[in-house]
Amino acid sequence: MKTLELKQTELKINQDGNASYKDLILLCVNAPKQGGFTITEIKSRLEIVDAVEKADGSLQLENSAAQLLQEIVSEFKWGSVHADIVQFVEDVQNMKELSS
Repeated sequence: MKTLELKQTELKINQDGNASYKDLILLCVNAPKQGGFTITEIKSRLEIVDAVEKADGSLQLENSAAQLLQEIVSEFKWGSVHADIVQFVEDVQNMKELSS
């Protein structure tokens, strides 16, 4: 199982203030890919969405869901240039193994 600290950023993605890592994850996961999603992809992405919605302070994902999130975030095309985007992507790519 992998874990990610859910930080606040200086990014503005809507009128509600600064975006959190939760907001950025949901933005990436819900972004339509060319050709849309298969039902299998929807189910896999919903696992991430459910975990994000339940998370408080840190996100915990099974290794397969963490790997999917890393792929999604790596492939996402951003609409702006900001250091917090770089930090977010690096943090997702370097998710820690959860100690048991």
